[in-house]
Amino acid sequence: MPNFKNIIFDLDGTLIDSAKGIIFSLNEAVKKIDLNPVIDISPEIIGPPLPNLIEKIWGDTISLQDKQLAIKVFKYSYDSVGYKKTETFPRIEKLLSEAQSRGIDLYIVTNKRDSVSRKIIKQLNWNHIFREIYCIDTFGEMYPSKRHLLNKLLIDFNLQPNECIYVGDTAEDKNASESNGVRFYPAYWNKIAFPDNEGDPATFFSS
Repeated sequence: MPNFKNIIFDLDGTLIDSAKGIIFSLNEAVKKIDLNPVIDISPEIIGPPLPNLIEKIWGDTISLQDKQLAIKVFKYSYDSVGYKKTETFPRIEKLLSEAQSRGIDLYIVTNKRDSVSRKIIKQLNWNHIFREIYCIDTFGEMYPSKRHLLNKLLIDFNLQPNECIYVGDTAEDKNASESNGVRFYPAYWNKIAFPDNEGDPATFFSS
Protein backbone atom coordinates (compact mmCIF):
# COMPACT_ATOMS: atom_id res chain seq x y z
CA MET A 1 0.00 0.00 0.00
CA PRO A 2 1.58 3.35 -1.05
CA ASN A 3 1.79 6.33 1.27
CA PHE A 4 -1.31 8.51 1.37
CA LYS A 5 -2.84 11.06 3.70
CA ASN A 6 -6.53 10.68 2.94
CA ILE A 7 -8.93 7.80 2.38
CA ILE A 8 -12.21 8.60 0.66
CA PHE A 9 -14.82 5.88 0.98
CA ASP A 10 -17.95 5.02 -0.88
CA LEU A 11 -20.67 4.01 1.61
CA ASP A 12 -23.06 1.32 0.28
CA GLY A 13 -21.23 -1.88 -0.55
CA THR A 14 -17.95 -0.53 0.80
CA LEU A 15 -18.32 0.37 4.47
CA ILE A 16 -21.85 -0.88 5.00
CA ASP A 17 -24.00 -3.69 3.71
CA SER A 18 -27.35 -1.98 3.26
CA ALA A 19 -28.83 -4.63 0.99
CA LYS A 20 -31.44 -5.90 3.46
CA GLY A 21 -32.88 -2.44 4.07
CA ILE A 22 -32.80 -1.33 0.44
CA ILE A 23 -34.41 -4.55 -0.80
CA PHE A 24 -37.08 -4.26 1.90
CA SER A 25 -37.97 -0.71 0.87
CA LEU A 26 -37.78 -1.40 -2.87
CA ASN A 27 -40.28 -4.21 -2.37
CA GLU A 28 -42.53 -1.78 -0.49
CA ALA A 29 -42.40 0.48 -3.56
CA VAL A 30 -43.12 -2.45 -5.91
CA LYS A 31 -46.29 -3.20 -3.94
CA LYS A 32 -47.57 0.31 -4.68
CA ILE A 33 -46.88 0.31 -8.42
CA ASP A 34 -49.27 -1.61 -10.68
CA LEU A 35 -46.48 -2.61 -13.01
CA ASN A 36 -44.19 -5.61 -12.99
CA PRO A 37 -40.44 -4.94 -12.61
CA VAL A 38 -38.31 -5.87 -15.62
CA ILE A 39 -35.49 -7.18 -13.38
CA ASP A 40 -35.31 -9.07 -10.10
CA ILE A 41 -35.07 -7.03 -6.91
CA SER A 42 -31.73 -8.35 -5.64
CA PRO A 43 -28.56 -7.01 -3.99
CA GLU A 44 -26.76 -6.99 -7.35
CA ILE A 45 -28.76 -3.99 -8.58
CA ILE A 46 -27.82 -1.73 -5.64
CA GLY A 47 -25.50 1.18 -6.35
CA PRO A 48 -26.98 3.86 -8.63
CA PRO A 49 -28.79 6.93 -7.24
CA LEU A 50 -32.43 6.21 -6.37
CA PRO A 51 -34.05 7.73 -9.53
CA ASN A 52 -31.68 5.69 -11.71
CA LEU A 53 -32.37 2.58 -9.66
CA ILE A 54 -36.13 3.00 -10.11
CA GLU A 55 -35.63 3.36 -13.88
CA LYS A 56 -33.47 0.24 -13.83
CA ILE A 57 -36.19 -1.77 -12.07
CA TRP A 58 -39.05 -0.78 -14.39
CA GLY A 59 -37.20 0.34 -17.50
CA ASP A 60 -39.00 2.70 -19.87
CA THR A 61 -42.35 1.09 -19.02
CA ILE A 62 -42.83 3.23 -15.92
CA SER A 63 -44.66 6.55 -16.16
CA LEU A 64 -43.33 9.72 -14.59
CA GLN A 65 -46.18 9.66 -12.08
CA ASP A 66 -45.44 6.08 -11.01
CA LYS A 67 -41.72 6.81 -10.86
CA GLN A 68 -42.35 9.70 -8.48
CA LEU A 69 -44.65 7.51 -6.39
CA ALA A 70 -42.06 4.72 -6.21
CA ILE A 71 -39.39 7.17 -5.07
CA LYS A 72 -41.74 8.62 -2.45
CA VAL A 73 -42.70 5.20 -1.08
CA PHE A 74 -39.10 4.01 -1.02
CA LYS A 75 -37.88 7.11 0.82
CA TYR A 76 -40.60 6.89 3.45
CA SER A 77 -39.99 3.17 4.02
CA TYR A 78 -36.20 3.37 4.01
CA ASP A 79 -35.92 6.52 6.10
CA SER A 80 -38.21 5.13 8.79
CA VAL A 81 -37.52 1.38 8.81
CA GLY A 82 -35.16 0.18 6.07
CA TYR A 83 -32.03 2.01 7.17
CA LYS A 84 -32.20 0.32 10.58
CA LYS A 85 -31.42 -2.98 8.86
CA THR A 86 -27.97 -1.70 7.86
CA GLU A 87 -25.00 -3.90 8.73
CA THR A 88 -21.27 -3.21 8.54
CA PHE A 89 -18.97 -5.54 6.71
CA PRO A 90 -17.08 -7.83 9.11
CA ARG A 91 -14.01 -6.17 10.65
CA ILE A 92 -14.58 -2.85 8.87
CA GLU A 93 -14.25 -1.20 12.28
CA LYS A 94 -10.69 -2.53 12.45
CA LEU A 95 -9.84 -0.81 9.17
CA LEU A 96 -11.27 2.52 10.35
CA SER A 97 -9.53 2.28 13.71
CA GLU A 98 -6.18 1.51 12.08
CA ALA A 99 -6.57 4.44 9.69
CA GLN A 100 -7.28 6.79 12.59
CA SER A 101 -4.27 5.51 14.52
CA ARG A 102 -2.10 6.34 11.48
CA GLY A 103 -3.39 9.92 11.40
CA ILE A 104 -5.16 9.46 8.06
CA ASP A 105 -8.10 11.75 7.34
CA LEU A 106 -11.26 9.88 6.35
CA TYR A 107 -14.08 11.08 4.08
CA ILE A 108 -17.19 9.64 2.45
CA VAL A 109 -18.41 10.33 -1.09
CA THR A 110 -21.63 8.45 -1.82
CA ASN A 111 -24.68 8.28 -4.06
CA LYS A 112 -26.77 7.75 -0.94
CA ARG A 113 -28.99 10.60 0.21
CA ASP A 114 -27.65 12.92 2.89
CA SER A 115 -30.38 12.62 5.51
CA VAL A 116 -30.40 8.84 5.70
CA SER A 117 -26.60 8.57 5.36
CA ARG A 118 -26.22 10.66 8.48
CA LYS A 119 -28.84 8.56 10.29
CA ILE A 120 -26.79 5.46 9.52
CA ILE A 121 -23.51 7.10 10.54
CA LYS A 122 -25.11 8.13 13.83
CA GLN A 123 -26.59 4.66 14.38
CA LEU A 124 -23.13 3.14 13.92
CA ASN A 125 -21.50 5.72 16.24
CA TRP A 126 -19.24 6.88 13.42
CA ASN A 127 -19.85 10.62 13.75
CA HIS A 128 -16.35 11.20 15.12
CA ILE A 129 -14.58 9.15 12.46
CA PHE A 130 -15.14 11.05 9.21
CA ARG A 131 -13.93 14.55 8.52
CA GLU A 132 -16.78 15.11 6.06
CA ILE A 133 -19.55 13.24 4.23
CA TYR A 134 -20.52 14.29 0.71
CA CYS A 135 -23.79 12.75 -0.51
CA ILE A 136 -25.48 13.00 -3.87
CA ASP A 137 -27.90 15.65 -2.52
CA THR A 138 -25.79 17.32 0.16
CA PHE A 139 -25.74 20.57 -1.79
CA GLY A 140 -29.43 20.78 -2.64
CA GLU A 141 -30.04 19.51 -6.15
CA MET A 142 -28.81 16.06 -7.07
CA TYR A 143 -25.16 16.18 -8.11
CA PRO A 144 -24.70 15.03 -11.72
CA SER A 145 -22.36 12.15 -10.86
CA LYS A 146 -20.03 10.74 -8.24
CA ARG A 147 -17.14 11.95 -10.40
CA HIS A 148 -18.29 15.55 -9.92
CA LEU A 149 -18.94 15.01 -6.22
CA LEU A 150 -15.46 13.59 -5.64
CA ASN A 151 -13.98 16.52 -7.54
CA LYS A 152 -15.84 18.95 -5.28
CA LEU A 153 -14.49 17.25 -2.17
CA LEU A 154 -10.92 17.46 -3.48
CA ILE A 155 -11.32 21.17 -4.22
CA ASP A 156 -13.18 22.07 -1.01
CA PHE A 157 -10.58 20.46 1.25
CA ASN A 158 -7.58 21.24 -0.95
CA LEU A 159 -6.73 17.55 -1.21
CA GLN A 160 -3.97 16.51 -3.59
CA PRO A 161 -5.14 13.57 -5.71
CA ASN A 162 -1.82 11.76 -5.36
CA GLU A 163 -2.22 11.86 -1.57
CA CYS A 164 -5.65 10.21 -1.66
CA ILE A 165 -7.19 6.85 -2.41
CA TYR A 166 -10.85 6.18 -3.10
CA VAL A 167 -12.29 2.89 -1.87
CA GLY A 168 -15.38 1.58 -3.62
CA ASP A 169 -17.19 -1.41 -5.04
CA THR A 170 -18.54 -0.34 -8.44
CA ALA A 171 -17.32 0.61 -11.88
CA GLU A 172 -18.69 4.10 -11.22
CA ASP A 173 -16.43 4.38 -8.18
CA LYS A 174 -13.42 3.36 -10.25
CA ASN A 175 -14.30 5.80 -13.02
CA ALA A 176 -14.82 8.63 -10.51
CA SER A 177 -11.38 7.93 -9.06
CA GLU A 178 -9.52 7.70 -12.32
CA SER A 179 -11.14 10.82 -13.79
CA ASN A 180 -9.92 12.79 -10.76
CA GLY A 181 -6.41 11.33 -10.74
CA VAL A 182 -7.09 9.46 -7.49
CA ARG A 183 -5.95 5.87 -7.03
CA PHE A 184 -8.87 3.47 -6.81
CA TYR A 185 -8.84 0.68 -4.27
CA PRO A 186 -11.54 -2.02 -4.51
CA ALA A 187 -13.60 -3.01 -1.48
CA TYR A 188 -12.54 -6.62 -2.02
CA TRP A 189 -14.41 -7.76 1.09
CA ASN A 190 -17.70 -7.24 -0.77
CA LYS A 191 -18.30 -10.75 -2.06
CA ILE A 192 -21.09 -9.71 -4.45
CA ALA A 193 -18.95 -7.09 -6.19
CA PHE A 194 -15.75 -9.15 -6.04
CA PRO A 195 -16.77 -12.83 -5.84
CA ASP A 196 -13.33 -14.14 -6.73
CA ASN A 197 -11.54 -12.30 -3.94
CA GLU A 198 -11.01 -13.35 -0.36
CA GLY A 199 -10.95 -10.10 1.57
CA ASP A 200 -10.60 -8.98 5.13
CA PRO A 201 -10.77 -5.22 5.85
CA ALA A 202 -8.45 -5.74 8.81
CA THR A 203 -5.62 -6.54 6.35
CA PHE A 204 -6.24 -3.37 4.29
CA PHE A 205 -2.91 -1.75 5.17
CA SER A 206 -0.84 -4.85 4.60
CA SER A 207 -2.30 -5.74 1.20
